[in-house]
Amino acid sequence: MKRIILLSLMLLFTAGIGKLSAQQTVRIPSESEKLLYRQWQMMKMTDPENTLLKEQKEGERDLFTFRADHSLTISKNGKVANGFWKYSPESSSMVITDETRHDNVAYTILVLTDKELVLLYPDEMHGSKKLFFSQVP
Repeated sequence: MKRIILLSLMLLFTAGIGKLSAQQTVRIPSESEKLLYRQWQMMKMTDPENTLLKEQKEGERDLFTFRADHSLTISKNGKVANGFWKYSPESSSMVITDETRHDNVAYTILVLTDKELVLLYPDEMHGSKKLFFSQVP
């Protein structure tokens, strides 16, 4: 009799765990995604062959702040825009969505370390661009 009760309790317990895991989705960010969680300053912009298109001077650099909740703040020349970002480590890509206009911009991540971020912006009309960032100290 004790064995039947024990088996019944075990069955109820495991069924409850199954329901719990089916209802909860826990998203664990990849280690590479965690590298994005910081403020980045754009240092320069080049074409895909690394010809300098625009170098940003100290104090005039565009700032991108990526947060763990996938919100994003971009500051350019004193103007601030908010949005969201989504990172796909499998394809080394990121999509940034403007909060106001809901425009999506896709980037390919070429380099991502704790100190350096390089993005490729494919632009068929005006030519693709590489954006070079460093971590804000």
